[in-house]
Amino acid sequence: MGYTKVGDTTNTVFEDTGLNADTWYSYVVSAYNDKGEGAWSNTDAVTYALPNPKIEEEGFSHIKLNWPRITNSAPSGDADAYKIYRAQWEGGVYEQIGMITDPGIGNIPNYNDTYLSSDTRYYYGITALRSYIDEFGYTQYREGPMVKIDGKTLGGGASKYEVTYNKNHGYPEIEWTDPTEYETNDNVILKGITNLDFDWNRTAEGWAFKGWIKDSQTGTAISGTSFVMENADVILYAKWEEIDYTVTYYENDGTNNRDFEETTPYNVGDTVTLKAITNGDFDWNRTAEGWEFKGWAKGSPTGTVVTGPTFTMETANVDLYAKWEKIEYIVTYYENDGTHNNDFEETTKYNVGDSVTLREITNNDFDWNRTTEGWEFKGWAKGSPTGTVVTGTSFAMETANVDLYAKWKKINYTVTYYENDGTRNSEFTGSTLYQVGDTVPLKEITNGDFDWNRTAEGFKFEGWSKDSAVGTPLSGTSFTMTAGNVKLYAQWTPIYTVTFDANGGVFDGSETVSGTGIVQSFDLGKTVLTVEEIESGAVISSPSADPTWIDHGFVSWHEKENGNLKAEAWNPAAPITKDLELFAKWTEPAEKTYRVIYHANGADDESKIPIDATEYPAGAYVTVKANENGLTKGNDIFKGWNTKPAGDGTHYDENQANAFQMGTENVVLYAEWAPTYTVTYMPNGATSGTAPTDSSRYESGDSVTTKDKNMLDKTGHAFLEWNTLPDGTGTTYGENQVDAFQISNGNVILYAIWDAGGIPQTTFTVTYDENGATSGTVPVDGNSYNLADFVTTLGNTGTLTKTDFVFKGWNTLADGTGVHYDENQANAFQIYNDVILYAEWAPTYTVTYDANYADSGTVPIDGTRYEYNDAVYLQENTGNLEKANSKFIGWNTLPDGTGTSYDADISEFFLITENTRLYAEWTPVYTVTYHGNTETAGTPPTDSAEYENGESVMILDKNTLVKSGYTFKNWNTLADGSGTVYNQGATLTMPDHDVDLYAQWKKNSSGGGGNNTTPEIKEPVKSSPAESGTMQGPEPEEEPEPEPYMESAPAGYGAWAYPLLLLFLIVIAVYLYMRYRKRKAASQAKV
Repeated sequence: MGYTKVGDTTNTVFEDTGLNADTWYSYVVSAYNDKGEGAWSNTDAVTYALPNPKIEEEGFSHIKLNWPRITNSAPSGDADAYKIYRAQWEGGVYEQIGMITDPGIGNIPNYNDTYLSSDTRYYYGITALRSYIDEFGYTQYREGPMVKIDGKTLGGGASKYEVTYNKNHGYPEIEWTDPTEYETNDNVILKGITNLDFDWNRTAEGWAFKGWIKDSQTGTAISGTSFVMENADVILYAKWEEIDYTVTYYENDGTNNRDFEETTPYNVGDTVTLKAITNGDFDWNRTAEGWEFKGWAKGSPTGTVVTGPTFTMETANVDLYAKWEKIEYIVTYYENDGTHNNDFEETTKYNVGDSVTLREITNNDFDWNRTTEGWEFKGWAKGSPTGTVVTGTSFAMETANVDLYAKWKKINYTVTYYENDGTRNSEFTGSTLYQVGDTVPLKEITNGDFDWNRTAEGFKFEGWSKDSAVGTPLSGTSFTMTAGNVKLYAQWTPIYTVTFDANGGVFDGSETVSGTGIVQSFDLGKTVLTVEEIESGAVISSPSADPTWIDHGFVSWHEKENGNLKAEAWNPAAPITKDLELFAKWTEPAEKTYRVIYHANGADDESKIPIDATEYPAGAYVTVKANENGLTKGNDIFKGWNTKPAGDGTHYDENQANAFQMGTENVVLYAEWAPTYTVTYMPNGATSGTAPTDSSRYESGDSVTTKDKNMLDKTGHAFLEWNTLPDGTGTTYGENQVDAFQISNGNVILYAIWDAGGIPQTTFTVTYDENGATSGTVPVDGNSYNLADFVTTLGNTGTLTKTDFVFKGWNTLADGTGVHYDENQANAFQIYNDVILYAEWAPTYTVTYDANYADSGTVPIDGTRYEYNDAVYLQENTGNLEKANSKFIGWNTLPDGTGTSYDADISEFFLITENTRLYAEWTPVYTVTYHGNTETAGTPPTDSAEYENGESVMILDKNTLVKSGYTFKNWNTLADGSGTVYNQGATLTMPDHDVDLYAQWKKNSSGGGGNNTTPEIKEPVKSSPAESGTMQGPEPEEEPEPEPYMESAPAGYGAWAYPLLLLFLIVIAVYLYMRYRKRKAASQAKV
């Protein structure tokens, strides 16, 4: 500690004044002179000061003293004892009358001085002592200065009484004695509770002072401000009453500031539970106005929010102000397309009442504007994908986050077809409207909506190009609508004809010309090959075989000019841009030649056979070709060529020069193949490592050098050798044994043979492996087998399964290439080592039926899982699939019908090799419609049947049709009769479109102005070569009706013809009768 100089003295005594009570002071002393200051003394003269000792009680013969304890007034602790002194007069000698030890914490030191004399005044002094251990080990006391108490007189004269004020709260009792002494009947003025003599006014603790109670802690307080002293000391007890405080809640909204006062009164120290802002006592919860309640601020609208749900009541009424914070809301935009529903959240925060400007759908914040997908943006719906669209360009923010959903309307688009002929360019816009994603069926060029089919002008319709007059035609029969009206342009290709004239030679009729979409035919004598339907710019080949002409050699094809062959040969690589007539050019008869033809003889790819184009005369030497294109056949090895397919003819090596001389006929050389074999090494019970692999393929008679054991190992065993049998009883070979054996006609398996260190393994186990199963458990074979015991395999008792596979049994190798055993196969094998059997799995396949755009009905369901090469029997159309204007004809492996077709018949089957989808196969069907064509009564016949292209249709009669003044003749494909004629009962071959037949009428004739009708004269019917009962083209002019016995009728015939005719007949009759009579008379005369 530090010391402060407090004074100088030339004596050995120094008095320090102005000290504080209840304070520890330490002193040191040093001597000094003009030579300097000496060392400091030890610490001494420790001072204790006692504050306010007082007389607690007095009687006629005793005085009781008390004083506060000395506590922590020094670094070493409390006072240890106190000495009490007394003097008989003021300034007299104080003699010690007693000593007490410190009473301890919580107790007040006191001393009772007894046996005193009355009418005597006594003076007291008290000192505090602190113990210490001296140098001899004895306890000593250091005594502080004396604190004196004013004198007190006992007995004598009038009695004096004290008035003591008691706080009347807590323990120990806190009192204050009025220093004024009162005699009986003195008027004692009551002191106020705020008197400075009291330091225990409880009004600051939430209590109201209600007066003084005399000589009792409870009861009625003295009324008035004084009382009359009686003949005894008086104790006045303060009367307290707890103060009730109120709690008032304020809305604190800055305007009307409504409030609510609690009805519950609270005292100091009570726990006040804060009301929730949603309490029914408040009708002013601002959360509905976009404010977030943050708590209650105590005492001020801007005060600190009370933490927790309660607070402790203090000594005042409490005002609680609701603390509000504006809620920030967000606006989120949603694409609202029904699938991924992308969203975008605004970074701007809004308060209630803020104006929110709606974003444009083209705003860069959105990457999902659906206007390019065929949708029209109709605005933003608030709160729900199906809500009402917000009007205007903004809205006022309310008390919640806002979700805005883009409202879309599908746009309708049109499809317009253009003739695209470069001149008139007619167009047609369909009445059907399409939306994005719709399937738009392409119209046929023969559709009745178009009157500009150019196929009759020598053009081939290639299809419709989209949005470009020179584009590529769309594939398929439909397309998917995108955003925007669509223009479809007909794409036309000019078509030409090329004729190949043998020019003296002849074709054999099997020749073909390669080219896309062409049609070829021979004339009757097969001297001309005609190729039609060749598109402009296309390339066609020469006929696949040249025509022949005995003793002539074909050279090339040429055009003619001025009746002569052009010198330049026709180039098959040149695009066709016009009709061509090509003539064969021939050489004069020359020496006969022969060919060498090479045969693949079962090779994998016969297209790789070598070609020898040389023409050999008889006697010429032939050099045999090599296998130059790499012919292969499975695992066989190519050995050369042979004159017989079985290899038992004459053998020739590759590139063998002058192998033979050409005879007088073509020579066929067959590829000669030799089979190859493998050597496989088996681990035969090894516990680690893998068996060596021999990738060589050996021919019969090849020598084999064995492999080493690689990394094979078997716990507790040593590798000995390789053997042809797993039990070691076959032929033995060492590791790396050169030319160990020669391959015969079969694969070889070599088994590792293990030595158990002189103690051969005598028992063996069979373990089953699930091998990739997805459920079930493997069976457990608990048997211990002896050497060469027969093993019966277990069944799939644990119901092993593998997704999309079927259990087939057990195998010695996991990949299924080892030895296969069935379930529960008795005596399946003899055991020579521990064996692991792997579950053997075979993949399964499904068959799915596809409606292929059917309009109604359901596809059949095939729930069977098939194994490889299982027979799949076709389902019938059990769900009654139907498609407009089409007929179900079966199933096909491709949706466009170009795959393999199958009848929908349960007897039809195919062998499955993969998962298969079968599409309903549809063929278009057409109708025949009969029209009365200006009839006056009746109805035409009805043909309700649907016909396929090429199907025969029987022509019906006229039914009940009638036309006044006319007679029904026949049917015609055009109303004006200029089309094709069909008679009743004739047959029509159905084209690839619907057919309309119009009744044809013949006007009836009438003569002489009478009402008679001439009988109908049947006309001869001319049939076309193609169809019976039809006439092609316009109907021939009607032949004139015959008139009896005259070439032509004179003028006026209509008026007198019949009487004249009658007269003429009468004359003839008379003439014949007279002749008859004359002949009869002549015969009678002869008789």
